[in-house]
Amino acid sequence: MKDKITVFAHTIGKFFLLITLWILSIVIAYNLTPIIEKQGKPVSTFYFEFIPFLGLIVGHFVLTKYFEKSNLSYARITTVNFLRNFLNGFSIGLLWLTVSVIPIFILGQGTLNITFSLTIFELLVYFSILFINSGMQELLIHGYLLSVLQEKYSMIVALVTTSLLFLLLHPGAINSGLIASLNVFGAGLIFGLMTIKFNSLFSATLAHSVWNYFGAVWLGLIPLDNYPSMKLISLNGNPLIVGDKNGIETSIIVTVTMMIFVAYLWKIQTTKNKTLDIEAA
Repeated sequence: MKDKITVFAHTIGKFFLLITLWILSIVIAYNLTPIIEKQGKPVSTFYFEFIPFLGLIVGHFVLTKYFEKSNLSYARITTVNFLRNFLNGFSIGLLWLTVSVIPIFILGQGTLNITFSLTIFELLVYFSILFINSGMQELLIHGYLLSVLQEKYSMIVALVTTSLLFLLLHPGAINSGLIASLNVFGAGLIFGLMTIKFNSLFSATLAHSVWNYFGAVWLGLIPLDNYPSMKLISLNGNPLIVGDKNGIETSIIVTVTMMIFVAYLWKIQTTKNKTLDIEAA
């Protein structure tokens, strides 16, 4: 028992070191606010996301090299199978959003507003920024911490712990109530399972980016501060179905689709583990 407590304390301590480096990078970005804001959007938005993201990269380098005596691949930061992970991440993120939006659109008396108010350049820039934003969140939650918890405890402990932290990273969801909290917790499970299944933080980051980018910047169904939206879809229906002022992430439809994706990813991951165990035997 004493050994387990010691291991747990060391794990928490190293995670707080990562948190400290992240906070320091946020403080640096904050202190540079007068300079950054002079650049105007989207440049200023990019820098406010990029500086904390860079801080987490440095933190992961320190933790993996000096504490785990490994490299960034320990935290599943790797370019191996890049194309496969790109396709997996993009397709899962887009599929989850699509199967969520279609029933919400039908049941929520949705209307299309085909007006492209952003240029191609702006769309590419904001996708890049949201990719960095998602990468920052995935690094913090599903990078080093997920790997070390899975290694020292179990996949279930790693997934539940990181998903709870993912929820805490989104206080707006907690303030929005039970459904929003459950959906964000479930999103944490999806991205965590993707990271484990594909052994790649990139695939989870891309799925996260696709959900936010198309859901917010294109469709206008997810409110994101500091990001514009073309609002291609308008909804008018029961808040339980279409969501409230906080978007479709408070919709029961998203809860159902989230549960389906979690169940599917869990099944293929546990099936893979059983196959490996049989081959090892």
